[in-house]
Amino acid sequence: MNSNSLLLWAVLFGARAVIIDPKAERGHWKEAFPQLASEINITRLTKDEVNRGILDPYLIFDKKEEAEEICLEILTFLLGVTIQDGVKYPTLSRALKRVSARPVCGLLMVIDELRAESTEVSLAMAEHLESFASLGLSGLLLSDGVKRNTVDLEKRLNIIQVDDLMLPDKDKKREEYSAKEILSVAVMMVVSTFNLKFIRTFPDDYKIVNIDEAWSVLNVAQGAELTNRLNREGRAMNAGIWYSVQNASDLQDGKLKNSLGMVFIHRMTDTSEIQSALELLGVNKDNKANIEVVQNLNNGECVMRDLYGRVNKVKFDVILPQMFHAFDTRPVSKNEQGG
Repeated sequence: MNSNSLLLWAVLFGARAVIIDPKAERGHWKEAFPQLASEINITRLTKDEVNRGILDPYLIFDKKEEAEEICLEILTFLLGVTIQDGVKYPTLSRALKRVSARPVCGLLMVIDELRAESTEVSLAMAEHLESFASLGLSGLLLSDGVKRNTVDLEKRLNIIQVDDLMLPDKDKKREEYSAKEILSVAVMMVVSTFNLKFIRTFPDDYKIVNIDEAWSVLNVAQGAELTNRLNREGRAMNAGIWYSVQNASDLQDGKLKNSLGMVFIHRMTDTSEIQSALELLGVNKDNKANIEVVQNLNNGECVMRDLYGRVNKVKFDVILPQMFHAFDTRPVSKNEQGG
């Protein structure tokens, strides 16, 4: 609620924003804020044919070299390949370079190029990648190089939702992910990277990229690298990158941690998680009084670190009842239902 409030006020004062909304919690905002409806664009990425390839980096980015680099990050995650693999990684890289050399490029063509290499490794990788191509979400990523649709970013406030996402549980290990969970995280990675195009589009405006459930991207090496790239470009292009995560430990990666400006920590009960949060704030994590402050926060309260490193408890006031009801994601109680 506090993140939504800050973002909406920023837009009202002239900022532009994109919200990655994996749980589809903001699809009603046009109705909730009729005065802003003309400046709100809600994009639902469904598996309909019109959206095929809408998240294929080859169709998003103008430079093939940039698209190829991002495609390599996505495919290594999908196929479980690391740069330390001296056979699979070069095989995948070669296939992508051959795709990039084509006049028309699409991620689906990687399967053909792997098959054309006709080695035991390349054929196995082609079969592995093709197994993802049969899943509904894959159509968003794996294109034949034909652009059928684009995400319109001309509005001040853009909300991007993806149907049928199945993000894994926070503590689930990568090797335990189902095929759909792997594909869902890959989609989140590309949607997050898609924001590179957004922050380059309006150089004179302050821009906000709000990635909800950001832990799903930050928990994998490829996703962390892509978000680090987004952070670097954000600083250069007058954009703020906002990460909403369940636990402070998701933000402990050195590069990301050092790039954080303001930090807001809400109530927690687990001592180890509180200590991770206090470390992120830059205060004594072993101090009992500090731990108790986080444990005893009320609704609407948080501990904030500002741009100057000052830390204190603050209380948010959403101000307008209209905003409170629009941002409230709690299950409807029986009384509210009239039960």
